[in-house]
Amino acid sequence: MTDVLNNASISFESSAIHVVLSSNAESLFCLLKVISGLDTVMSGKIYIDEADVTAKHARDRGVAVIFKQSTLYPNMTVLENIKSLMGVDRTIDTDRINYAVKLLKIEDILSEPAAELSAYNRLMVLLAKAIIKQPKAILIEEALQDVLTEDKNSVKSALKTVQKALDCVILCTTVKNDGILDLAEKLTIIEDGVVLQSGEVREVLSVPKNVHVAQILGSPQFHFYDGSIKNTKDGAYFCYYSDSSIKLRVPDELVEKAAPDILKEDVVLCIEESKAKKIAQYPQSGTLYLFNKSSGKNIAL
Repeated sequence: MTDVLNNASISFESSAIHVVLSSNAESLFCLLKVISGLDTVMSGKIYIDEADVTAKHARDRGVAVIFKQSTLYPNMTVLENIKSLMGVDRTIDTDRINYAVKLLKIEDILSEPAAELSAYNRLMVLLAKAIIKQPKAILIEEALQDVLTEDKNSVKSALKTVQKALDCVILCTTVKNDGILDLAEKLTIIEDGVVLQSGEVREVLSVPKNVHVAQILGSPQFHFYDGSIKNTKDGAYFCYYSDSSIKLRVPDELVEKAAPDILKEDVVLCIEESKAKKIAQYPQSGTLYLFNKSSGKNIAL
């Protein structure tokens, strides 16, 4: 038995598009299932609109889920797929269907066979079906999967439109960060079932709390060097363990910010991989992270 979620305390508000990123797909799949009520938690509580829904059935939570395996009836048109919900839930009427269709501006594809839809249009139809349920939260697994680059901005625009119209939580999960950071407004990193960092996207990208977060983000890819900071009469330098003849000048303000501990610890230097080959000439103004090697915590930026 392995904990795929371990003491994971996270809050999601209806004011931003949330993205949860992890290299472990099981953690993300479990997160979606326990929030939606498709699985139970061994301990802890789940609250929606400040109400404890931990023991509530999935149908009573007001949560809509779009899994990456979610499918449409391929032999039906888009409209037929959407109207199929009326046979499952008698509270759904044509007014709610028309509202979802107009909100997402998919009137032009209603007569198209579901099997011929692009990845973007397929997502829009699944999103329309979610909207019709009038949920308090919409959970989406791999929202950008197979979506063309030119359509990714349209996905964010559609999600913001839905969020504002329904005042609901929009939560996307992914194991890939390719393009997803452009979608996210708030970002949570989970690894080994533990929440490593959560906050505004710019905050997480600018100040990763530890080396694990930096490794997971990696866009552009980061390269990591083990070494230590040496203080000389000419200033502070990062020295590699593998090649002590190569040194990197460390800006004085970084040393002053973290001193005196930075001079006593083994550290990991994190820079963009594209610049790693020219590390000796790496500009002081560039992206540069220093982490405590034993704890992995960010000690200077």
